[in-house]
Amino acid sequence: MATITIYVPDQEPIELALDGYEQVSIGRGPDNDIVLDHVSMSGSHAVIHNQGGLFILQDLGSTNGTYVNGSAISEAQLASGSRVQFGAVEAVFQDETEGGRSFGSSSGGSGYSGGHVADLAEVSNRPAGFKNLSPIEKVVKKDAVGRIAKLPLHHHPGESWTYGINTDVLGALVEKLTGQSLEAAMRERIFGPLGMTGTAFRPNEALKARLATIYRRTPEGGLKPELPYGIDFSHLVGTFSSGGGGLVSTLHDYTRFAQMLLNGGELDGARVLGRKTVELMTRNHIGHLSPRPTGAPAGFGLGVSVAADAADASRGLYSPGAYGWGGAASTYVTIDPHERIVMVLLQQHFPGNEDAIQQKFTNLAYQALVK
Repeated sequence: MATITIYVPDQEPIELALDGYEQVSIGRGPDNDIVLDHVSMSGSHAVIHNQGGLFILQDLGSTNGTYVNGSAISEAQLASGSRVQFGAVEAVFQDETEGGRSFGSSSGGSGYSGGHVADLAEVSNRPAGFKNLSPIEKVVKKDAVGRIAKLPLHHHPGESWTYGINTDVLGALVEKLTGQSLEAAMRERIFGPLGMTGTAFRPNEALKARLATIYRRTPEGGLKPELPYGIDFSHLVGTFSSGGGGLVSTLHDYTRFAQMLLNGGELDGARVLGRKTVELMTRNHIGHLSPRPTGAPAGFGLGVSVAADAADASRGLYSPGAYGWGGAASTYVTIDPHERIVMVLLQQHFPGNEDAIQQKFTNLAYQALVK
């Protein structure tokens, strides 16, 4: 069965089985098969055509566009797991029969016949094959992990590397193991010991007032406020504690966290992680994947990208073994154990890493080293 689930902000999700329709129209106007009352929708926005079990999405000249997996389209074939966006309204297309995949299994298997169960390390370093969910899904659907358990995997665990919602699953696992909310567990075990007083999922009014505006470059070279993916993230702050996002912090706090990792899990007498745990976390765990999957870093550990070797020229200047990660609004950290330095860049700019600003930043820092 093929379905599309649509997530309109501040409304219950809309799910429609598509198999029985030759076409389904979507828009703000009352004559559509699916009426979406949202300011970003056009009267007649898009239509889904069922062509013998192949589902083709067509934009109808909408004002704010139709997107599939982040790319604007005039017409595109939908695959199971496709992330669709009508203006600022997000949706997910699923097809249970595509490729012979099944949704989950009673044994907790991979979603593929013959696939092995993803272990904790695979979930941590992303080869488990979990596909991505949108920020709206994470907030609107409070039972996100329950939904994830019913989704097909993108590939067998350990077979490839896929950017996805693995860290969100780990956040739910932390809650299960500690018996605490994710925020309470992180405050007790990380934020408190490290003195990270400006870091929270649910910031107080004083911290909210300091939340930085996200900007986009204009064609004239100026800057204008931006809502990434059409979402005002400032309104989402404090609504959902997610392992993969939603935490607000400061340059001071985030640098202390990075320094703790550089020190092998300890800062100012407070030990947060064991030294061998940090070594395991920052080791390359996907070196066996050949060829490198499209979009994958040369190396990836348990939650961080790892500079695997000198052949990874895309990173610019760096030391083998340096590790870190970047965020959607151009936030970035690199931790270099060889040079004993931490580099933190906290822009609030979208799209992320425009003009390769992260590589330029690290190149300048490394060029300044003289001893």
